[in-house]
Amino acid sequence: MKKKIRLSRPCIENKDAVLDLARKILETGFFTQGKYVSLFENQIARYLGIKYAIAVSSGTAALHLSLIATGIKPGDEVIVPAYTFPATANGVELLNAKPVLVDVDLDTFNISTNQIETRITSRTKAIIPVHLFGNPANMDEILSMAKKYNLWVIEDAAGAFGSIYKGKKCGTIGNVGCFSWHPRKLITTCEGGMIVTNNCKIAEAVYILRNHGIKKVGSHYDLAIPGFNYRMNELEAILGLVQMKKIKKRLKERQKLAAFYLRKLNNIEEIAVQKVYPDCINSWQAFVIRFLNAKDQKLVMKKFQELHIETGIGTYALNLLSFYSSKYNLQPSSYPNAKNLYSNSLAIPFYNGMKRTDACLVVKILKDFLHEI
Repeated sequence: MKKKIRLSRPCIENKDAVLDLARKILETGFFTQGKYVSLFENQIARYLGIKYAIAVSSGTAALHLSLIATGIKPGDEVIVPAYTFPATANGVELLNAKPVLVDVDLDTFNISTNQIETRITSRTKAIIPVHLFGNPANMDEILSMAKKYNLWVIEDAAGAFGSIYKGKKCGTIGNVGCFSWHPRKLITTCEGGMIVTNNCKIAEAVYILRNHGIKKVGSHYDLAIPGFNYRMNELEAILGLVQMKKIKKRLKERQKLAAFYLRKLNNIEEIAVQKVYPDCINSWQAFVIRFLNAKDQKLVMKKFQELHIETGIGTYALNLLSFYSSKYNLQPSSYPNAKNLYSNSLAIPFYNGMKRTDACLVVKILKDFLHEI
């Protein structure tokens, strides 16, 4: 069997350190929401330069709790990009609020800020910009509109840990930031997420909500509000702690690999690469290309599959997913750029620890096959 090149692969450099900490946790018997979760939260808060970092069970949980903590209620509307992972809109839907889709920019893959204002109504309460694949969204325009209409800004920075928008770390620019520690992310805790904010009221609400809604009152505990079990466990936290020790190295390695792909792929007429705004740094959670010929995506995916190289779609056009299209009668033609990206984009192998020979092989196969077809 030929060697398989993975689409993504978690990179845990110091496995011995992880195992040593895991043994300590196993010996103590304290598995959830303890010392190491707190240490991980503090480490993230220091790195981001923010007051509160609250660990949760997933990036989806982070979005869900952020929406509740900012007061989103049934009937409210929340602006979300049409091209994103479903979790961005699902949290809104689970609160019986309405996700209002806005098409994306074909170059950056992020929400088209010049279309947001046309979708704002008296029921709009928040905007969720997504820094897609780590690429910073146009936060100046988003913050300006949020101020004008008194809206919350909840950053979906699930894949943007380490990304920077004009000197500010993504996730710390709006009212709340949400990160994911899924295995395809820069830092992974297997599953897990983080909510970050400088707002003490939001932080207090999240602390209570993630732990069933239980709050300490004096010397005893009481149920303040029905909440969730969205806690992170200690074993997940130690993975994050160990990886954070080499965060600068991880970011530098991804920048180097992305620069290699950009250099090699920029001159291929059949594809376009994701555009990054000036004065911004993309941490490159994934490397996604867009084919200019509508037929190429499926053909190239099939070719890579035959050669035992994993690829995947970029992400989803929400208006094409059956739940959202049927509930809100959404038409493909209403979000042409989201449809274009969903149908024509491809995530190619990209991860910390990827061998340069493997990256070269990916480029060669892509070039040769596109020339052939």
